[in-house]
Amino acid sequence: MSEIINLAPHEVNVGDIGIPASGTVARVSVQYNPIGEFDGIPLVEGSYGEVTDLPEQKEGVLLIVSTPVRIALPERSDLASPAELIRDDKGVIIGCNSLEVNRI
Repeated sequence: MSEIINLAPHEVNVGDIGIPASGTVARVSVQYNPIGEFDGIPLVEGSYGEVTDLPEQKEGVLLIVSTPVRIALPERSDLASPAELIRDDKGVIIGCNSLEVNRI
């Protein structure tokens, strides 16, 4: 048996399939370090740290998370994030055509 758990803060629509938010949101901490400025705009470099609210990997379970969470854990093959985004006529993301996973 397989299961998809959406750990994003909103429903994720993949094509015609709506995957409701689970109520738990996986997040990755980020520390920003100043590295300069451009035309008076501060420039920073992000250093990604601990991921919170992410269950242990379990056979047959795919977890939908944000791209930063997925990238922070390249060894996890159970993480997926929205890919091939679909936007409305105002440019607002309304869904995606696929899910991107870590290739292990």
